[in-house]
Amino acid sequence: MDEDHDGLDDFSRRFNEIDALMEDDTIEEALVAARSLLEEPELPYYVRLRTMAHLCCAFEDWYEAEYTRLQAERLWDTFRRLYPVGGPRTSPNVENEIQKVRGILDLLRVRQAEDAPAVHRISFLEDGEAVFEGFVEGESQSTESLWRERISRLPRKMTRMCGN
Repeated sequence: MDEDHDGLDDFSRRFNEIDALMEDDTIEEALVAARSLLEEPELPYYVRLRTMAHLCCAFEDWYEAEYTRLQAERLWDTFRRLYPVGGPRTSPNVENEIQKVRGILDLLRVRQAEDAPAVHRISFLEDGEAVFEGFVEGESQSTESLWRERISRLPRKMTRMCGN
């Protein structure tokens, strides 16, 4: 039991170091430390999600940041299924942490949408239909075909970095 606790303490310490590097604006060092931490197979979901959020903020390339954000969203979905609201393993403290991570992911989604290249921007019409911007004036594509195109452009190399 103490060994498990020591491992969590080490992960928390390493995450806090990444957090401090981000605060000090030493982004390259933060990226190296975050990638190293994400390679840990025993890294708890919460720490993994927070580390991935730091990566999203650190990447200059929109596609790398978006790919990592989408990976974090999938991991959050798994985390939520393991710890459902009101579930036996979901204490008030755990729920509080889950909501913190959800808030971070929501902020990242908004930031990514604001920074997106024109081809990935979405406008919402009055009837709620989504139209992607960045195409020849008067042209539009269906939402489904655009999402398929968008996903196909994401870098494949990011899969290894995110622990998959």
